[in-house]
Amino acid sequence: MRSALAAALASLMFVTAAPAAPDSPVNALPNDFLALERHFEANPELKFQRGTGWNPYNRLKWFSDRRVVNGRAPAPGARWEIWKEKTERFAGRTAQATWFEIGPVNMSGRILSIAFDPGNANNVYVGAASGGLWKSTDGGDTWVTTTDELPALSIGGVCVSPSDPNIVLIATGEGTLNFGRVGGVGILKSTDAGQTWNTTDLTYAVNSGSGFHFLTASPTTGVLLAGGNDNLWRSSDNGDTWTAVQGGTFFDATWNRAPGSTTVYTIGGGSAFGGGNTFQRSVDDGLNWTSLTSGLPGSGSIGKAKIAAAATPATTLYAHLSSTSTFGTIGVYRSLNNGTSWSAQNTSLNIGGGQAWYNLTIAVDPNDAAKVIAGGVENWRSTNSGVTFTEVGDGFGLGTETAIHWDHHAIVYEPGSNSNVWVGTDGGVWRSTDDGGTWASRREGIATYQFYDICVAQSDPAFLMGGTQDNGVPGRIGSTDTWSVSNLFADGMVCNVNPFDASVIYAEWQFGNQVKSTDSGGSWFDIQGSMPASGGQWVTPVALDPSDPNRLYAVLGGTVYRTTNGGTSWSGVGSHAADWIDVSPSLPSVVWLVNGGSTPRVTTDSGST
Repeated sequence: MRSALAAALASLMFVTAAPAAPDSPVNALPNDFLALERHFEANPELKFQRGTGWNPYNRLKWFSDRRVVNGRAPAPGARWEIWKEKTERFAGRTAQATWFEIGPVNMSGRILSIAFDPGNANNVYVGAASGGLWKSTDGGDTWVTTTDELPALSIGGVCVSPSDPNIVLIATGEGTLNFGRVGGVGILKSTDAGQTWNTTDLTYAVNSGSGFHFLTASPTTGVLLAGGNDNLWRSSDNGDTWTAVQGGTFFDATWNRAPGSTTVYTIGGGSAFGGGNTFQRSVDDGLNWTSLTSGLPGSGSIGKAKIAAAATPATTLYAHLSSTSTFGTIGVYRSLNNGTSWSAQNTSLNIGGGQAWYNLTIAVDPNDAAKVIAGGVENWRSTNSGVTFTEVGDGFGLGTETAIHWDHHAIVYEPGSNSNVWVGTDGGVWRSTDDGGTWASRREGIATYQFYDICVAQSDPAFLMGGTQDNGVPGRIGSTDTWSVSNLFADGMVCNVNPFDASVIYAEWQFGNQVKSTDSGGSWFDIQGSMPASGGQWVTPVALDPSDPNRLYAVLGGTVYRTTNGGTSWSGVGSHAADWIDVSPSLPSVVWLVNGGSTPRVTTDSGST
């Protein structure tokens, strides 16, 4: 079946976009990205602050800056063409080494979607931003994946058929703004509970950049709805065929929980930054829709949004709305009449920080409509219908066994339970058995960390560390697939291990803030010295002299800095910007640096000239 899937996808993979004309908008910077850029230019006080959206924005900016020439991004097919050229160049070659996974398996990266077998809550699926789909058959104690060979490993939505648990569908590609991302290939289907996969007729070329915000099924009829960056899609045949029922970006949909109901609700139709989003209701399983706006903010002010439906009473709905002006939370709203009219429950608590376009969730206890859980940067719970909230489950940035990682992307109650609820964050998945009061990690075994860099100890090749997205700089423990949890609470970036003493490690967190460890990453201390704090790029280039572990080079703010005493002090040795720097392993006095598309520069005297 896997080979059948590969054959079915071949036609998609080799569909490439025609080269864009010089003035074509196809390769212009996305409007949403430019909106973020303008937002921080107009509000400089939000820079370098946690929860304002500054960090997620700079992840995007760093990625885009390396791919933009004269203000224009590559055409959608450019990266795919390069991938094909590389594949053809290495065709026929046999790998000279055997590859195997070394973790980390005890921690997880960003989780976008969670779904359950409606008849057995022990069967749970989670979709990662990178790393594919993972399945547990024991309530999250252990996990396996069967999606490593798929051409798209970002899972924006996952859904299990309510009538046949062997039918599982995944919506590939992340819906949230992620300029330059590898998009999905559409919606894939499994008829053997996720063991093998095949295409549906909702397919995209790999180079399309398309993604999804959700995938959901009616508990009554099994009708499917998928919210893409292009349309709201509908299927009435278990996902084999799909029809676009509305255009625009759709962020969420939920079904009325009354037995036998064919009523469904959705929100979207515009964009996360440009607005134009409305709450809509359908009474015929998503065929026809009516906008309902009474009591809600104007559609132009509503950005990304999430909705939740109670079971008792089934007429109660909640909406968690983000703002197109502040990019934070507008408020939590409630409807008592199936969405016909709404009232603001809480508009003072900014759950989403300044990055509700990135992290935003809401869920309601199926059997107690007064209990609401809403996620943003942290996780919040209300027991009075959203009027007031208390933070729950957080308190440790990178997550522990009982504290949830920051930045929430998914929340789902287990089927048949009003107390067991799961959340997906930048650091994996957590489960509560008391309606959100306390939490326990279920991320062990989901190997989905997102690495910026790795560094290997030459004196002990089994030991390595890595800089990761929002999970610091963890290190491998011995020759296992288990890694230490980083105590550097940030995005870990470039790291270097002393080639003669593996206990000495140099690393950095975002914007070039340099740190050092002398106990194999157990603790870190600052070695920024005279270099400007947070004065570098999102990922700042740093290089270690392999012959002299006390000599390092770093490029911050257009200046090349050098230390000859292991970071005790730094001095400027050149006025050059750079995206990359490295020291020759055979001639350590030779140092190369490259900045974008400019001519590479080299010094042959360790930076003196």
